[in-house]
Amino acid sequence: MSTKLLAGAIVAVMLWVAAVQTTVPAQQYYLISLPPHSSQVALSINTSVFQLGLALGAGIGGVIVNHAAIWHISWVGGLFVLAGFGFALASFAQPKEARKAKSA
Repeated sequence: MSTKLLAGAIVAVMLWVAAVQTTVPAQQYYLISLPPHSSQVALSINTSVFQLGLALGAGIGGVIVNHAAIWHISWVGGLFVLAGFGFALASFAQPKEARKAKSA
C-alpha cells in the first residue's frame, strides 16, 4: 500500500468521523429539551440505538467479508445510508401536529 493512499484513507476517515460526530451535541440538546419526564428516557434510548447500530454494522460487515469480497461493503453501506436518509426525510415530512402527538 502506498504512503499516499494510506494518508488519503486516514484523512478521509478523520473527515467522516468529524462529520458524523458534529451532529451528536445538537441531537442530545434536542433530546434534553424534551419534557422533563421523557428526556432521560430519550437519551438512554438514543444511546442504546446508536450502540446497536454500531454492533449491527460490524456484524453485517463481517458477514459480507466472510461470504463475499471486501469491496461489497461499500455499496451495502451506501444502501444503509440511503435507507437512513429515507427514514429521516419521512420523519421530517410528518405534519407538526403528528410529531407533537407522538411526543406527548
